[in-house]
Amino acid sequence: MYRGFKNYKDGVENPVKSVFDTLQSACQRDVKIIVCGDFNIDQERDRNTIPGRLLESWSLENNLTQLISDNTRRRTVTRDRVVSLLESKIDHVWTNDQLNTDALHFPSRLSDHDFIWTKTKITWAKKTTKTFMRDYAKLTENNIIGMALEYDKPSTVDELEILHNNIFQCLAPLRVVKTRDPTQRESPEIAKLLKKRDRK
Repeated sequence: MYRGFKNYKDGVENPVKSVFDTLQSACQRDVKIIVCGDFNIDQERDRNTIPGRLLESWSLENNLTQLISDNTRRRTVTRDRVVSLLESKIDHVWTNDQLNTDALHFPSRLSDHDFIWTKTKITWAKKTTKTFMRDYAKLTENNIIGMALEYDKPSTVDELEILHNNIFQCLAPLRVVKTRDPTQRESPEIAKLLKKRDRK
């Protein structure tokens, strides 16, 4: 939102409006929400501006709490040979789970903004699901050749099939995998492994 609201006018599309539209869409799901960053909207001085009202409306509609209440940006300004320190509250951490989320800020030597540190408690689903998957980590060309050399050269199709099965069972054994969410089994990585298994 950097400088996005400085020239904001009613009825005129502005980057800050687009940002809040995107945030509003992301908050429609029943999940833990943590939104942090340089909003460039001071919680006190910009309260009555259009961006300030957009921020307030968005936070109230989604039951969000701001975890940073102190000044997080400090910069020196020289006017008429007078050096003054300007502070602002433009770095925010919004969440709908304030009981399990903490936010701290520390002065930074790399920026005029404080370093923001946020932590939250993640609770996993208690329900577990067991599924069998093959571990293909050792199923490499070198391992296959090395193991094949340990067997006599097959002279029949049946012996070739036995050799193939022995190598496959040894280098790609079945593993029991526990997942806390059944939908995890449909991830791209697992789907790829299942596809390899089904080729057998």
